[in-house]
Amino acid sequence: MNLVAGKHADGFSLDPAAIHYGSNGGFQGTNKAILRGANPILLVGFNMSNGAGGQRHFFGNHPESMHNTIPYERFIPAFRTAAKMLPPEIKIINCTPDSKLDCFPKMDLAETLSRWN
Repeated sequence: MNLVAGKHADGFSLDPAAIHYGSNGGFQGTNKAILRGANPILLVGFNMSNGAGGQRHFFGNHPESMHNTIPYERFIPAFRTAAKMLPPEIKIINCTPDSKLDCFPKMDLAETLSRWN
């Protein structure tokens, strides 16, 4: 396990010494994938909204003591900014069917994976 420094800055970091926060772990994980050379990067589970029955996560809601009150809508601007700044050779594909994240091309996950098998 490696600790990677983080900082507040626009876009995804292209400097392996630090990731950009982007206000959420999904942004940070995507940034780490970029820094590790993943390409393309497939986003799965990035719906950016409450799911069926008001669930905030695929596994259900955290206990009230861990409740995250930041609305998902506040995460989207960081992704939009990063998408505009992304070098054209790095491809990010959103494979989350009901995603509100609209700044990356959307594709069906099974179809996308079949292209690389």
